[in-house]
Amino acid sequence: MEHKIVHKPRFRVVGMEVVTSMTDEKNKKDCPDIWTKFMPRINELTNKNPGVCYGLCIMLNETDFRYIAAVETDDEIPEGMIELEIPDSDYVMITHKGHVSKMCSTWDALYKEVLPKSGREEIKEGISFEYYDHRYKDDETNETDLYIPVK
Repeated sequence: MEHKIVHKPRFRVVGMEVVTSMTDEKNKKDCPDIWTKFMPRINELTNKNPGVCYGLCIMLNETDFRYIAAVETDDEIPEGMIELEIPDSDYVMITHKGHVSKMCSTWDALYKEVLPKSGREEIKEGISFEYYDHRYKDDETNETDLYIPVK
């Protein structure tokens, strides 16, 4: 799987979050559900990068994590939403190709195959994320970039 090392400067997002778990594949229900709650409210955020959304992951332990559906913005935080500052960092990045429902296998490959071959080490307390832009489609032609912070 082809990867890139990219640098991203610090940025701020606002969105909605869920705490979920990979245990019993709970995340496969919870993550899409938070998008279902966030998307009807996305226009409450007016000063955003148009056409770009983030799915951010903050690991709490080996199986549990915070997942945030968000957009990059400097807007005020609407009620029921949160803000998150993503620090300046280098990332290992790969592109998931195919339906979003199959993204878990791409995340697995990123952690188990690509990261070890990259020569970099994951920043465990960092924020991994999915980057959705104009290439996102709700079908097999979808392309979504996946990022893991590294040192």
